[in-house]
Amino acid sequence: MTKLNKFFSCVLLLGLAIGFSGAACQKKAPETSNEETKEESVASPKENPTSAVTQEVIVPEDVGPEAPAIFMMTGLKGYTEPCGCTLDVMLGGIDRIVRYVEEAQKLMPASVLVDGGDVLFEYKKYDEEQIPQEKARVEVIVSGLKRLKPLFTVPGPRDMALGTEFYTTKIQEAGVAPRALNMKIDGTQLEGAFIHELGDQKIAFVPVAQPSLYEGIEGIEVQDLDLSGVIAELRPKADALILAAHGDLAWVKNTLKTYPEFDFGLVGHDPRQTDSADQVGDAFTLEPYDQGRYVGILKLYPKGEGRFTNARSGSKSELEAIDTQIAHVEKSIERLPPATPGEESPMLANLRNRLNDLEKRKTEIRNAKIDVPEGSPSFLWQSVGMLPGYRIDSEMEKVRKAYNRSLKELNLSVDREIVPVPEGEPEYIGSAQCATCHADAMTFWQKTAHAKAIKTLEDRDKDFDHSCVGCHVVGYEKPGGSVLGKLEYSATITGKDPSMKMEITKELENVGCENCHGPGSFHRFQPVGENGPQYIKKGSGVETCMECHVPEHSPRFNYDVYVREITGEGHQLSPQ
Repeated sequence: MTKLNKFFSCVLLLGLAIGFSGAACQKKAPETSNEETKEESVASPKENPTSAVTQEVIVPEDVGPEAPAIFMMTGLKGYTEPCGCTLDVMLGGIDRIVRYVEEAQKLMPASVLVDGGDVLFEYKKYDEEQIPQEKARVEVIVSGLKRLKPLFTVPGPRDMALGTEFYTTKIQEAGVAPRALNMKIDGTQLEGAFIHELGDQKIAFVPVAQPSLYEGIEGIEVQDLDLSGVIAELRPKADALILAAHGDLAWVKNTLKTYPEFDFGLVGHDPRQTDSADQVGDAFTLEPYDQGRYVGILKLYPKGEGRFTNARSGSKSELEAIDTQIAHVEKSIERLPPATPGEESPMLANLRNRLNDLEKRKTEIRNAKIDVPEGSPSFLWQSVGMLPGYRIDSEMEKVRKAYNRSLKELNLSVDREIVPVPEGEPEYIGSAQCATCHADAMTFWQKTAHAKAIKTLEDRDKDFDHSCVGCHVVGYEKPGGSVLGKLEYSATITGKDPSMKMEITKELENVGCENCHGPGSFHRFQPVGENGPQYIKKGSGVETCMECHVPEHSPRFNYDVYVREITGEGHQLSPQ
């Protein structure tokens, strides 16, 4: 089971992305009609679990003096829409990205979009029964790429999950050129560095790949870098020299140190969530966050002598003071019990509002202090969060929704067998069986978010999505547990003593008792021994929760707070 699978989060918290969205601007995209604004400002409950909160429509804006712009994406990873587990990760969606980029590009005198790779898949390998859904998902991404029209993409290792031939076919179908001067795919050398005329600017792109990331991938050969000749040729002809790397931050920084002639380095592999451009010598790193949650925009002002400087000159001391306050508020939020929007305590609501105000203030300071000098080159970099308030493209929305609706038929066409139970081992039985003895615990559980885990997927047509289901059910792909399409079924279970048998209906929907306590068949027959309860895990630690509450999808997970929200009478809060 992949780590993308996740428990339905017990908490819905406001996202931090507002601070990255850009505020003080010179041009805005045209406003829509009142009818359209009304329709898109309130999310449908079936599409958006945050719908208890009305979303204010956000219009793309252009920050700073007019200049051509380079839009940047990386690590889309096949995400057609936000994860949706918590408000912290409700950013993105291919339909939102398409509309945002198309509207924002209209504000620029000239623009182009480039992609840093890992655009098709989240993982480097998939099980055979997962492949039909992944292929269908790629079709949605291809539709989006046709609209976005990237100038090029640097192939990432995850892109090769279904093989080099599949990748090459789909990227060509999308009309995107794969480039990396040190990469061969199936023996064919990819196109490399080139100069692109962007308005009155000449931008030299040097697409490269980090060799260590591609080890063991059949059909991929990545050579060590030797960029001296390329740089010597391009540097005198270009206003800016950009390293477009599918590499991690450390590798990109090292490459910029090795070749100080570069002005910028795009971090294509696992970028951080940051709106800052780290300076490396005279160069800067650029990190648009992955999964389609952020789109980066680089504007260049190359006139004058010398190297590029960052035109954002917000007070460092004031920004640091705000960051300190933000960290304090975030810690306070993490200490409070989780709550869904509209049900939070007054204190939690106030803290959320305070956090929003601080993030907005941070953005105002950064954007108000823009200094584009007359006699030396400078740049503006923004990492724009794809917030729910940005409008979505209706045609791409249709494609995405059709994909979601197809998942049930698609995945039920794949025959999935329940994982056999090894001899002498217990199996999963479902929370309804536990309730025969633990009625009070069941009553409490039914009031928790865990008891509604599968409904959150049903509301979004995701209950047959293999990348979601596993952390919304009991015993997914484990011996005697559940698989996609078989969450409720009849079975004969046995006790520790094989002569003990019982016919039951396993009800394995939702996050239930056995997610924490382990498979309960032996315990069902002989719940108590000489030393008390037996054949069951008495406690469950943070490691169990973290199988699904990973930082990527549950960024504010706090075990000490969360565990008290899901454990009622008869439970011990500390692991044993």
